Amino acid sequence: MNERGIEVDPEKLKDWNEWSEEWTHLLSSDRREDAKQGKTLLGESDAVGQLILGRPARVDHGEWLPTFASQLAKAQQEDGSWKPGGQLPTQKRKPRETAEVSTMWNLIALLDHEPSPEIDPLLDKASAWLGKETRGASTEWWAVKLILRGSLARHRDAAPETAELRAELLSRQREDGSWGWLSAEDGDALGTGIALYALAKDGLEPSSDPATRAIRFLSETQKEDGSWPVPGTKAKAKGRVTETATYWGTCWAVIGMLELPAMAER
Repeated sequence: MNERGIEVDPEKLKDWNEWSEEWTHLLSSDRREDAKQGKTLLGESDAVGQLILGRPARVDHGEWLPTFASQLAKAQQEDGSWKPGGQLPTQKRKPRETAEVSTMWNLIALLDHEPSPEIDPLLDKASAWLGKETRGASTEWWAVKLILRGSLARHRDAAPETAELRAELLSRQREDGSWGWLSAEDGDALGTGIALYALAKDGLEPSSDPATRAIRFLSETQKEDGSWPVPGTKAKAKGRVTETATYWGTCWAVIGMLELPAMAER
C-alpha cells in the first residue's frame, strides 16, 4: 500500500523513484556523456519542478531534493519568469501563456519544497512579471493559478482569496463533466484531471456536482487498456490523439481523482 491506499509493487516504485532522482535521466541517452549536472538542471526546469512536486511523502530524499530545488531557483530569469523547455513552446496556446504556466508550476514546487523567507525575492519578481493581464485559454492556466494562490496564502499565513479563480475554473466545465486542455475545445482527460487536482486542493468536496460529473466523464471515457486518449497539445497535432498527450492525460486523470479525499480512501 502507498500513502493513497493503492496497491503497488514496492520494489518497482522504489526503482522508479531512484530512476527519477538521477539527474542524467533528464537527458536523452546520446546527450549524457559530456553533460554537467548544474547546466542540465538549469536547462530542464519544467521537469525539475514536476519532480519536486511529485516526490513521494515520508521518504528520505537524500541530496537530490535540495540540489534540484536550488538549481530550480537559479533558473529564474532576470525578468522573474522561468523559460519553458522541451516541447512546451510548440503547444497550441500563446507563448506568454505557456511561459506563465511554467513559471507558476515552478513557484508552487519551490513553495512546496521549502517555504522559507528566502523564497520571497523570487516570489516578488515572478509576481511582478506575471502581472494581471493574461486570461488563459487553457484549463491548465486557470488551474495552476488557483493552486499558486493557495500556496502563496499558506506561505504568508493569509486567507486564500481563491473564490473568483475557483468560480472561473468551474465555469469552464463542460456539460458532460469534462474540461478540455484548451477550454474552447472538447473535454479530455488531461484538462479534466488537472482541473480536478486544482479544485480538490482548493477544497472541492468529492460528493459535489462538479466532482461527480467529472468522475463520471472519466469513468465513461477510459479505454479497456486503462488509458484515456487525448489529442496532442502541439499545434501540428491538428486534433489527432498522440501518445505523449495520452500518457499525460492518463496520469493527470489518476492524479486528479486521487486528490479527492473520498477517492484516495478507496
